[in-house]
Amino acid sequence: MGATTDLELRLLPAGGATRINYGYLPRLRLVLAVAGDAVLDPPVMDYDPGREPARFTLTPSAPGPYTLRITVLHRGHGHVLQDLSVVIDVPAAEPAAGPRATQDQE
Repeated sequence: MGATTDLELRLLPAGGATRINYGYLPRLRLVLAVAGDAVLDPPVMDYDPGREPARFTLTPSAPGPYTLRITVLHRGHGHVLQDLSVVIDVPAAEPAAGPRATQDQE
């Protein structure tokens, strides 16, 4: 099984702008889809630019690369503003720590 991976997404303007007036940006809806046998939670989230990043959890069935598609919609009228694609390389899950068996030697 692949390791559960927490994702944070923050949308920023292109060009490396250092001062951003978020007041003019619309409220957004993010829709995520993943290629492969994995679960995204939540798959849809409302997002306000300039506030906390959107947070998602990816739980894959196996380690390896997973392609995420992120669709950014204007929350007011539903138009698609942008489509993004990113590949996340998920490591293998670490074995759960459980009780250790010990053996005394005499």
